[in-house]
Amino acid sequence: PTGVLCIYDNRVVVRNCTIIDNTISFGGAVYLRYCTTMSVCNNIIWNNVKASDGTAANFDDYGNSKFAGFVSNCTTPLSSLPAANRNIGAAPIFTDGDPFAPAYESPCRNAGNDDLAPKGVDFFGNPRKVSRHVDIGAVEDQKRMGFGILVR
Repeated sequence: PTGVLCIYDNRVVVRNCTIIDNTISFGGAVYLRYCTTMSVCNNIIWNNVKASDGTAANFDDYGNSKFAGFVSNCTTPLSSLPAANRNIGAAPIFTDGDPFAPAYESPCRNAGNDDLAPKGVDFFGNPRKVSRHVDIGAVEDQKRMGFGILVR
């Protein structure tokens, strides 16, 4: 689920992906060239850097792409994205035992946009939606919140 997307198209759909820890020679991990219609939703696009100077390279709007279609992603810089689209600038937190699965305290848990999430299963073949909302990223946390009562 990690990698670099270089997109030269007018219509782009990137949903529930995890794109992390890449070193980029130019542009960004999601490099959008002249994309006028896009849906980049529920993705973790984090800690991708330019090889030349180590600056953040999570996404690049080469060709003046329209960022209105960036919805419910965990990425930076947020200043380039519409504030109303529920993008998160806090670091994703992953579990130790499940690669790329959001930890209980992750801001990516239950923070995705249900309407724009792919139906069916996540990257590992588990149900895409387990709790109240889909998780941001390629993997859905499969642990449900417990409920317990202690009676004495």
